[in-house]
Amino acid sequence: MATVRKGKANAAAQRAQRLRNEPADYRSPAQRDRDRVLYSGAFRRLGGVTQVVATSETLLVHNRLTHTLKVAQVARRLAEKIVSATDPNHLTAAGGVDPDVVETAALAHDLGHPPFGHIAEEELQHILDERGLTDGFEGNAQSFRIVTKLAIRTVATPSPALNLTRASLRAILKYPWMRGQAPGTAPANKWAAYDTEAADYAFAMNGSSNVASAEARIMDWADDIAYAVHDVQDFYRAGLIPLDRLRRHSLEAEQFIAAAAGFLATKGLDAEKCHTAFLGLQALLPQEAYTGSITDRAAMHAFASGLITRFADGISITPKGAIREVEAQRYELEVLKQLTWYYVINRPALATLQRGERLVVRGLFNVLMNWATSAAESTREERTLPGQFRQLLTVIRNDTEALNVKSDDDEQLRMRATVDYISSLTETQAIKLHDRLHGAQAEGSALDVWLRI
Repeated sequence: MATVRKGKANAAAQRAQRLRNEPADYRSPAQRDRDRVLYSGAFRRLGGVTQVVATSETLLVHNRLTHTLKVAQVARRLAEKIVSATDPNHLTAAGGVDPDVVETAALAHDLGHPPFGHIAEEELQHILDERGLTDGFEGNAQSFRIVTKLAIRTVATPSPALNLTRASLRAILKYPWMRGQAPGTAPANKWAAYDTEAADYAFAMNGSSNVASAEARIMDWADDIAYAVHDVQDFYRAGLIPLDRLRRHSLEAEQFIAAAAGFLATKGLDAEKCHTAFLGLQALLPQEAYTGSITDRAAMHAFASGLITRFADGISITPKGAIREVEAQRYELEVLKQLTWYYVINRPALATLQRGERLVVRGLFNVLMNWATSAAESTREERTLPGQFRQLLTVIRNDTEALNVKSDDDEQLRMRATVDYISSLTETQAIKLHDRLHGAQAEGSALDVWLRI
C-alpha cells in the first residue's frame, strides 16, 4: 500500500512540475495555470477574432473569446462529472483528471488562432510552405508557442512565458506530435509544436507516446460540443440554418444529409450511421422559424442545453484509463458540425469575404517581411518597426539553434517573427495595418494598430 501511495505522489509531483522553478502560493498548481491563461494578453485578443463569421459582420454570433469561454465551462463540467462518476483507480490509469487542468487547456486551446480564423491559418501555412519554413504554421502549435515562449509575465531572461505545469501543457496538446510525425490515420495537417519549442514539447510529453492525454481528449470533446451546438444556435437565430425546414420538409433534410454524409464518408465515417444520427437529432429540432420572441428564445436555450446534456454522456474512462466515446453521439456531433459548413461556410457570400481576408494576410506578410529584411540592414529602419514586431524579432533570434539555421542566414527567423506578429493582431488591427502599409487611409487612430493590448 505504501508503494502505491508513493507512486501516486510521484505522479502528482510530475504533473505539477514546471520547466522553471518558482515559489508556490495558496492556489493549486493547476489553479495558477488557469489564472495565468485567463489574464494573458493573448486571451483578451480573442474578443476580436472570428469564430465562423467575422466579428464585424454581426453581433449575433460567437467570436473566438465567447466560444473559448463556453468550451472552458463545458470542459470543466465534463471533467467534474467524469471525476465524480469514475473509479479513482481508473483515473490514475488515465494519468489523472483535474478539472482545473482541463479548464486551463480549454482556455488556451485557441490562443494561437490568427485574425480571420482558419482561413488565415491556411494562408499562413501556404506562405511558409512556399518559402520553405519546414514546420510551417499551425494554430495549435502557435498556441503552444504562446504559452511557452511568447506570452509576457515577468522580465526574466530567458522569458518563462506562462510557465505552465507539465499537466496543463500536455492537456493543450490535442495533436501530440511534431509536423510530419502524425501516427496512423491521425490528421497530417495538424501538429502540436514547432521546432523552436521542441524542448518544451519534450518536457510536456515526458516520454509519453503520441496519444492525447485523457485531459486533452475531454477538452477536445468539449470543443466539439461548443462548436457544434453554439454555432448552429447562432446561425438558426440569424436565419441562415433552417432548422425548422430540416424538421418539417423531407426534401430539405434529404439534400442536407446526403451532402453531409458524403463529405463525412471521405473522413472515414459510415454514411448510413450519419443518416441514423441525423434522424436521432431531427425530432429535437424546432418546428418554426426563429422570430426572436420570448417563446423562441426560451426554446432555443432549451434546445442547446438539451444537446449539451446529451453529449456530456458521450465520453467516459475505461478501467485501463482510456477515453471511450459513444459512437452514436460522435456521429451526432459530426452531423451537427456539418450544418454550419453546409449552410454558412460554403455560402458564396462568405467565400467572397474569405478571399479578401486571404489577400489581407498575404499582403501583411509580404510587406512586414520586406520591412524586417530592411531593418536587419539599417538601424534607422529597425527603429521604425512596430514595437511588438521588433520585440518578436529579438525573441526569434534566440531560436537560431532550435531552427538549425546558419547565423548569417536569418530569413527563417524573420518568417517566424512575422507570423508571430500577424497572429497577435485582432481582425480590426490587421485590416487597419494592411490599409496603412498599402497607402490607404484607414479609419481610426494609428495607435489602434501600433499599440498592443
